[in-house]
Amino acid sequence: MTIEEQRRYHISHLSVMHKIPIVDRAFVLKQIERGCCPMETAFAVTHYKTGYMPCFSDVTKRYVFMNDCDLGEEVPYFICLHEFGHIVKAKDSPMWKKWVSGETMQPEDELQSEEQAWEWAISQALEVTPLMREKMHWALKSYRDYIAVMRKQLDRKVYENTVSTLERGSCSVPVVENSIGEGSVPASKNGES
Repeated sequence: MTIEEQRRYHISHLSVMHKIPIVDRAFVLKQIERGCCPMETAFAVTHYKTGYMPCFSDVTKRYVFMNDCDLGEEVPYFICLHEFGHIVKAKDSPMWKKWVSGETMQPEDELQSEEQAWEWAISQALEVTPLMREKMHWALKSYRDYIAVMRKQLDRKVYENTVSTLERGSCSVPVVENSIGEGSVPASKNGES
C-alpha cells in the first residue's frame, strides 16, 4: 500500500471511528441553496474552486468539508486531520466552552482552538512531513496576524469608550447615548437621576 493509500484509509478510518462525515462541494452547495450555511461559508465555497482552501469543520453538526481534495496528498490529509481535531477536541476548546456558557469570546480563544486542533492532527498523523509543518506554521501565523489586528481594534474601541466617558465628566457612572444621540445618565434603581 502506498503512503497516499495509507493516508486515504487513515482518514476514512478516523471518519468512521469518530462519526465525522467528510462532505463535498455538492453537499455544501445544497446547504447554501436551502439557506443552511453561514454567509462567510457560502462565499468561501462558491468563490474558491480548487486548492486546499477552504476547508472547514462544523463542530455543532459534526462534519468536515474538504474542498474536493485528494486526501492522499500530504497537505489535504494533514488539514483534514486538523479539521477532525476541531470536532474531536471541541469540548476542551476555549471557544466551545465560552460559546456554551454564553461568555464573550476573545480573539486569542480562536488561536488556542487552532493550536489545539493542530496538536491533535500531529498526534494522529501517520507522518508529519516538512511540507505539512510549513502549512501548519503558515496557518498559525495567519491567525496570529489576524488576532493582532483584532486585538488592536478591540483595544482602540475600549480606549475610545473610556475617553468618551471621561470627556463627559463622569468617572463613576458611564454616560450612554439615548435614541436621539444626546448623552444621558442612567436612572438609579430608586428612580432618581
